[in-house]
Amino acid sequence: KEKARPVSTVHKPVASPTGCRSCHAAHAASQPKLLDKSIDALCRDCHAKVAQEASRKAVHPPFQEGDCVACHDPHGSNLPGMLKVRQDTLCYGCHPAAETNFVKTYTHRPVLEGRCTACHSGHASNSKRLLKAEGSKLCEGCHAELMKAGDTASSHRPFREGGCLGCHDPHGSNNRGMLLADQKATCLKCHEREAKQAENAKFVHAAFAVGSCTKRSEEHTSELQSQFR
Repeated sequence: KEKARPVSTVHKPVASPTGCRSCHAAHAASQPKLLDKSIDALCRDCHAKVAQEASRKAVHPPFQEGDCVACHDPHGSNLPGMLKVRQDTLCYGCHPAAETNFVKTYTHRPVLEGRCTACHSGHASNSKRLLKAEGSKLCEGCHAELMKAGDTASSHRPFREGGCLGCHDPHGSNNRGMLLADQKATCLKCHEREAKQAENAKFVHAAFAVGSCTKRSEEHTSELQSQFR
């Protein structure tokens, strides 16, 4: 009954004229569940191009071990990619700490919507942490307009150099703008000269004192010099 349940996406071998026999033997086999071959070998027979991803620098352990059914339902599913359960639920099964750590006041939309593969590859990647691209190239996928430098007079150096993660947490933060720290601490991490000036000054601009740096300055780019709004 479980295998016969209606699903939106049926695995092609199941829907083919050969049906169950595409993967299972009718009477006896050397593999559990009467499979003709190991799960890894069966999947590679049809998904040779996907299998080649195993040569990349970073490989997801389940994929490396040939445990395809750890994530995918081999018969069919109502979810994209024939996943067994919702994507984030599946990932948290092996990464339980992340589920708790990602509960923040400001959460990155892909995380909030459970779309881990918006940034990470489920199989393998040539980038660390199985990321689909390096640095700001990954951010451009959703923030293309923001990433355009345009004809601006000045741009913030970290932004210009693609150092998005120098200021932002890619999953979520309790600080507005998903900053790694509050705005003042984030800015003064690089602007040490201004911090020292304020320490020795008799009078300090109120906005600077409370850390409202972007009240008068643009954090990414500006039409004016020194990134004033």
